[in-house]
Amino acid sequence: MKVTLDRWPGLSPDGKVPTREFLHCSNLVVRFIDTLGSAFALVSRDVNGNIKKVMIKYLQDTERYKYLQDIVEEDIATKNFAASEALLWLKRGLNFLCTFLQSIVTDYEENTEPDTLVTNLRSSYEATIAMYHGFLLRGIFNILLQASPSRPQLIQRLSVIVNEEDKQLFMSEVKTFYQGLRINLDALYAFYTSRNLFQ
Repeated sequence: MKVTLDRWPGLSPDGKVPTREFLHCSNLVVRFIDTLGSAFALVSRDVNGNIKKVMIKYLQDTERYKYLQDIVEEDIATKNFAASEALLWLKRGLNFLCTFLQSIVTDYEENTEPDTLVTNLRSSYEATIAMYHGFLLRGIFNILLQASPSRPQLIQRLSVIVNEEDKQLFMSEVKTFYQGLRINLDALYAFYTSRNLFQ
């Protein structure tokens, strides 16, 4: 594969998300966004900026902030929400990507793969992150849709596919990637809900 899709970390026994491993996989997402083309550079910078903010907090005390939930708990206690806000936006962006990847795999499994990805991108955006964006950002997203690569272009940028067996393996790897991401996101959403924090 041209973009390595590492497995997302498993949760701790008490359902916490390991910070270092989560941020490592999140960095791979930035590389994935870059494959969408230069028009998505703004999105890539935004996700990368949120990763860096959480990483800065983590590096202050890697043992104390071993899990993402520990970072948020500390922010709540100190009323300094810089890292928690960055994580909030990071998980929103990752939720969009997770939903988008799932839609691509579903299309493959159902043998309905139109060349365009506009429908996949739009429906994933509307279902996950559009409600947090104002009129201007929604307009920018609609412009980005027109610059998105076709499905064959995206798959070519992500992997080396020679035959149907290669494509099946690639889709299997994508499915494993988004399923692992979903487990991590569900844990974070449940935690934010339990603390009455913004989703």
